[in-house]
Amino acid sequence: MRTTLPVLALLSGCTTDQMGVLEALDTLEAVNQSARGEQATAEVIEVSTDFSIGEALEAYAQAIADFWQSQAPCTTVTVEGNVVTIDYGTLDDTCEWNGHTYAGVNTITVQSTTPGELEVLHGWNGFTNGDVQVDGGAKVTWSGEDLTRRVETEHTWTDLATEAQIDVVGDHVTGRIDDEVPVWESGFTLEGTRDWTDDAEDTWSLEAAGIEWMLIDPAPQAGTVDVLAPSGRKLTIVYARVDEDTISATLVGVRGGDRVYHISRLGTVEEAE
Repeated sequence: MRTTLPVLALLSGCTTDQMGVLEALDTLEAVNQSARGEQATAEVIEVSTDFSIGEALEAYAQAIADFWQSQAPCTTVTVEGNVVTIDYGTLDDTCEWNGHTYAGVNTITVQSTTPGELEVLHGWNGFTNGDVQVDGGAKVTWSGEDLTRRVETEHTWTDLATEAQIDVVGDHVTGRIDDEVPVWESGFTLEGTRDWTDDAEDTWSLEAAGIEWMLIDPAPQAGTVDVLAPSGRKLTIVYARVDEDTISATLVGVRGGDRVYHISRLGTVEEAE
C-alpha cells in the first residue's frame, strides 16, 4: 500500500489538467453556442458603423434612421437628437431584412463621430433574429481609418426553442472577412475575449485569435480559441474549413491525444475518420 498510493496519486495528477473526450466535446459545443448573441446582432451593428464620419451626431443618427426606413419599411423608426430607436415589431409581424426576420427593439445612441474617436452605443430589448433573443447592450468604437471595430458587449441571449439563457461579457475586435463586401455577405473576423455563464451557473472564458465566421455557419471556418472550462481545465480548438458544408475542429489538449471533429452546416458533430 505504501508504494501503490503515491503511484496512483501521481498518475491521477498527470491527467487532471487535460480534458476527457466527453468534456472536450461539451466544451466545443459551449464555445460555438456562446457566440449566438454576437451572430444575431452582427448585421445591425455593421449598418450602424457604415456612414460618413465627421457629421454632427444628429445627422449621423438621422442617416441610420433613413437607412432602416428605406431598406426595411416594416420597422417603426424614431429619432430624438442623437438617439435612434428601431422597433421591428414581433415575430408575427414578419419584419424581414436581408433574409432574416427580426423582432424587438434596438436603440442606437451616436456618442461621437469625430475621426479617430467614433463611438456608437447599442441597446437590445427583446431583439431577436428568430433564433435567439438578445437583451443588453454593446459599445462599438472605431477609428475610421480601417474597417475593424472594437465591440464591448454585455448581454443575455435566450434560445427561443429551449428558453436556455446565457449571460455574456465580451471584448472583441471584429471586421469583415472581405473588406469589399458587408458582413452579411463576407462573414466577420474576430479577436478578443468572451466570458459567459450558462443556465447551470457555470462560468466559462475564452480568448480567440484569427477567427473567421460566416453567418450561415454554426462554427468558425478559421482561427483558434483557447478556452477555460468551469472545471478549471483548458482546451485549444483550431478551426478550418473542409468544404462548403463542413468545418473541422481540432481539439488540442485532450487526454489520450488530439481529436478532430467535423461540424456540418446543420451543426451536427462527428469525429473525423
